[in-house]
Amino acid sequence: MSKRTTIDIGITERGTSLRVSVDVFSVVQAIIANRGRGKTWLAKTLCEQAHDIGWPFVAIDPKGDWWGLAADGEGKALDVIVLGGNHGHVPLPPESGTRTAQAVVESAHNFVIDTSLMRKKATHRFMAEFLEELFALKGRKSNQAPLHLFWDETEQSAPQKPGPEQARVLGAAEDCVKLGRGRGLGMTLICQRPATLNKNLLDLSDVLYMMGIPGPRDKKAVLMFLEDNMDADELKIVKQSLAGLPTGEFWAWSAVYDFFERCTSKAIRTYDSGRTPGPGKSHDRVNRREIDIDKLAAELSEYVEKAKADDPKELRKQLAARDRTIKQLEAGQSKQSAVADQSAIDDAVASAVADAIKQRDGEWFDGINNACSYFDTIREAREAVGQAVISVHSRILDLREMCNDLGKWNGHPPKSVKKPLKKSPAKVRQTKPAPAASRQTQAPATHGDFAPNSAQQRILNALAQLEMIGMNEAPVSAVGFIAGIKPTGGHFSNTVGPLSMNGLIERNAGTMSLTEVGSHLADHPDDILSLDEYHASIRNLLKTGAQRSIFDAIVDAGWDSITVEQIGEATGINHSGGHFSNSIGPLSTLGLIERRSGIVTPTRLMYPEALT
Repeated sequence: MSKRTTIDIGITERGTSLRVSVDVFSVVQAIIANRGRGKTWLAKTLCEQAHDIGWPFVAIDPKGDWWGLAADGEGKALDVIVLGGNHGHVPLPPESGTRTAQAVVESAHNFVIDTSLMRKKATHRFMAEFLEELFALKGRKSNQAPLHLFWDETEQSAPQKPGPEQARVLGAAEDCVKLGRGRGLGMTLICQRPATLNKNLLDLSDVLYMMGIPGPRDKKAVLMFLEDNMDADELKIVKQSLAGLPTGEFWAWSAVYDFFERCTSKAIRTYDSGRTPGPGKSHDRVNRREIDIDKLAAELSEYVEKAKADDPKELRKQLAARDRTIKQLEAGQSKQSAVADQSAIDDAVASAVADAIKQRDGEWFDGINNACSYFDTIREAREAVGQAVISVHSRILDLREMCNDLGKWNGHPPKSVKKPLKKSPAKVRQTKPAPAASRQTQAPATHGDFAPNSAQQRILNALAQLEMIGMNEAPVSAVGFIAGIKPTGGHFSNTVGPLSMNGLIERNAGTMSLTEVGSHLADHPDDILSLDEYHASIRNLLKTGAQRSIFDAIVDAGWDSITVEQIGEATGINHSGGHFSNSIGPLSTLGLIERRSGIVTPTRLMYPEALT
C-alpha cells in the first residue's frame, strides 16, 4: 500500500483541494444525488484514488456503466477485473454470489461486479449471497486486510420497505455497515432516492456527499439526518442550496473528520463509460485493459477450492465420505456379490412397478386434463357474462341518475331507487384529510347531509390511491380490488350508488373517478409509492400463494410479454392445468394483465405511467 496519507475529495470554492485522511476508506460514506447530477462520477474519482494508494476495492454496478475503470481515458486504465455485463471480462452467473465473494476476499484483484443483465429477483438473490459470504469471510483473522465496497443504486436492493428477497439483502447489508469496520471493510453507498433508502444504512454514514436533490421527500430525508448532527447555520445553507446545485458540485460533510465544504468533482482519468451513447459516440472503439482469461479462471477456481477446504462443513462431508468407504471395504468381496445379486433383483422389480404406475398415471392425467379443459371453457364463459352484467348494470345506474336530473319521476321515484339526499353547498375542508387510522376517533367527513359509511370511504380512498399513480379514470375492477369489495356483487353497486348520486364520484362504462368534492373526503397517501412498493401492495392483496407466484413471475419479466409456458416453468405450476387457469384468471379479471393465444402482457394498471 502507498505511503500517501490523504486523498483529494474535490476542489473547494476557494480553489484548493479538500484533502481527507485515507482512513475514510475504512468507514461508511454516502453519495446522494438525483440522476444525472454526477454521483457515479464522484464515486469513480474516489475509486481511482483508492487504486492509486493500493487500497483494494470492489464496485457493485447495477447500471452497467462502471466498466470504464478498466479502459483508457485521459489516463491509463485501472488494474480491475469486470465480472458480468455487456463489457465484462468474464460472465457473471446469477447463482454465483457466494463464489464471487470468495474470489474478492481471497484474490489480490480489484473488481467491478456488473449485475445490469440480471432480472430484479435474481439480482436480489445474488446480492444477498454475496454480502452474507463477504461478511462471513471478512470475519476470519486471515482475511481482515482493508477492502472498500462501492455500492451503486443501493436503494434498489436495500429499500426502506423491503420485499421478501430484499429483506435478506438488507440484513446482510446492515451487518456490513454496522460491523464491517472491525473486519477491514469500508463502504460507499451511492443513492439517488434517499427517501426510499433504508434508514438503518443511511443513519450510520460517517461521511456525506450531497449533490443536487430537488425532490421534496428526498431533500427532507437528508435534512432530517443532518438536523441532529450539523450546526444550525450550516444546515440553513445546505437547505437553501441543495435543490439547485449544478451538476458536479456537492456539499461534503463529516462530523467524524470535521469538514464542511462546497466542492466541485475532480475529473476522472479512466474512460467515461457512464455517458449516454449518441451518433458517432458509441462505446465500441474503446481501448479496454485485457486480461489472461485462462489464468484468471484458474486463480478463481483455486480460491473457491481453498475456501471450501477451510469450511468446517466441507471437512465434515469429506470425513463422512471417508468413513463410508472404509466400511464398504471391510464388508468383504463375498458380501458385495450377494448385495449385487439382490440389487439386480430389486432393480428389476422396481422397473416393472414404475412402468405399471406410469401407464396408470398417464390414463388418469389424460382424464384430468380433459376435465380441466371443460372447466376452463365454463370459467371463460362465466367471466364474459360477468363483465357484460357489470357493463349493463353501470348503464342502468347512469340512466337512473339521468332521469332523476330531468325530473321524469315527478318527485316520486320507484321504490327500488332511494330518493336523492338533500344537498347543501359543499363544505370544502381547508386542512389535509386525517389519516385513515385517526378516523376511528374523529367525526366522519361529510358532504352536506351525506356522510360516507366505512365501505364507501374505502371506495373513495381506493380512487385516491389510483389517482396518485396516474389513473384518473380507474377501472371498476381495480377499485373493487383495492377497496376489498367484489365489483360484480350487489354490495358494490349499493355502495357506489349513493356516492354517485351525491356528486362524490363520476361513473362511466366500466370506470369511475373522484369529483372535486369526493377528493376532499378521500384519504390521499402521503407519499408516492415506488414501483416495487406498488407491486408489493398488489401482491399482499392476492388471496392464494399460486396467484402471488404467478404475479411474481410476470413482474420479473418486466414490461415485456411472457408466455404461459414460461410462467409455468418459473412457478412450478402446470400451465395447461385447471389450477394454473384458476390462479391466473383473477389477475386478468382485475385488469392487471391481458391474455391472448398463450401470451400474457402486463397492462398499465400493473405498470402505471407515473411509476415507470
